[in-house]
Amino acid sequence: MTTLEEADAIVALLYAQLEHGSDKDKEARRAVARIVRAAVSHLLHTNKEREIDTSVIDMLADLIDPDCSRFPGYIRFEQRRKGRPSDVLRDQEIVDFIARRRYGAKHGEMESIINEAAKSLVAQSVVYG
Repeated sequence: MTTLEEADAIVALLYAQLEHGSDKDKEARRAVARIVRAAVSHLLHTNKEREIDTSVIDMLADLIDPDCSRFPGYIRFEQRRKGRPSDVLRDQEIVDFIARRRYGAKHGEMESIINEAAKSLVAQSVVYG
């Protein structure tokens, strides 16, 4: 299981906020590689027909893991472009929030659900920026 500290490190890694090669960077890479390998293991155990080729996923984990030297290269997490970071994660959280609230809501409550999402999530968007 991923700890809260590891989860925070993974988010920082994915947002390219960690110095490549730093202890925090390596910790986050180990956690991501472990999660990917656990997914491979799960796929192998649940996919009885073995239709999924998990070798590519396993190679991906090796390219992320700072302790693996199977390949000469590695995956580096950097910002895609200069400037303001993408709002994709925040936007997806807003969509998920609205979808959860909308389930079971009465007709005509959509406006108040959207306003609630704006107040609780958009105000927190500084966390992602």
